[in-house]
Amino acid sequence: MPYFVFQINNHREYLCVSRFDAYRPARDDVRSRRAGSETRGVVDYRLVFAETESEGESLLRTTRERVPSDDD
Repeated sequence: MPYFVFQINNHREYLCVSRFDAYRPARDDVRSRRAGSETRGVVDYRLVFAETESEGESLLRTTRERVPSDDD
């Protein structure tokens, strides 16, 4: 399965900007995009592992349940 890099803006719009077959190049791409971004706070970059681009977007949009910690 490939890795997809998504750009997410303040309006919660998702745009797939890259696709990789290996984790390390995908991770490095996300890190360089975050470091080089002049729109900090306006645009975020996320990495997701999924079958298709649409599945990746769906996974990013899904709200996960909070996991209780020892502090709760």
